[in-house]
Amino acid sequence: MQCAHPSPPAILLVDDDPAMLQILLCFMRKRRATIDIVAVADGTHALDQLAQRLIPLLVTDYNLPGMSGIQLARFAKIQRPGTRVVLISGEALDTNISGIDYYLAKPFSLSDFQQIVDSVLR
Repeated sequence: MQCAHPSPPAILLVDDDPAMLQILLCFMRKRRATIDIVAVADGTHALDQLAQRLIPLLVTDYNLPGMSGIQLARFAKIQRPGTRVVLISGEALDTNISGIDYYLAKPFSLSDFQQIVDSVLR
């Protein structure tokens, strides 16, 4: 009989823009070599990841196919209450949205992004 081993913790990146997802993925892999970085293009795949592993940090775009980043954040907080959520949006949004820990307005600098990631993962 084999024992199932849970997947290791991971940072989850969610964006339906392949270019943005690739930029964030490459950036995070260079700076966070000791933690898995998972990138998906929609909320459904993000929910699958949240169900399978511990996600200390979820970075999600606001506009996603099938559900908004806010809806994803709320589901994430129900499944994994300790998950911190960074919402990225090109639209002006209320920054006091329930379930969102940090808000980044597009365009943003990678140094601003890094500061948020560092503060969450301390």
